[in-house]
Amino acid sequence: MSIDYTTNNYGDVTNGGRTIRLTDAAYPNNYGTEGGVRYYAPGVDDDGVKHLVVWDTTDAWDSRDADCDGDESEACDWGDPVEIRETDG
Repeated sequence: MSIDYTTNNYGDVTNGGRTIRLTDAAYPNNYGTEGGVRYYAPGVDDDGVKHLVVWDTTDAWDSRDADCDGDESEACDWGDPVEIRETDG
C-alpha cells in the first residue's frame, strides 16, 4: 500500500495504541467550542486511514498576552490530543 501524503516535519501522535502521522501543521479554530479555541491537524495512520487530531489549548496559553510572538509551541499539550477522529477526506 502506498500513502500519498507528505508526513515529514509535522510529527505524530500516539493514542489508544495507534500512531497518527500528521500531514499538515496544526491550526487554531473556534468551531464548536462555544468561543474557545482548539487546534486541529490532519493525519493518516499506518493503514492509510485519514484522521483529524484535536487539541485543547492550555490554561497558560489562554491567559497569555494577546500580542504574542507567534510561537505556538506551548499552545497545547501536543502529546495529549483530546480527540482523534476518522475523516472522509
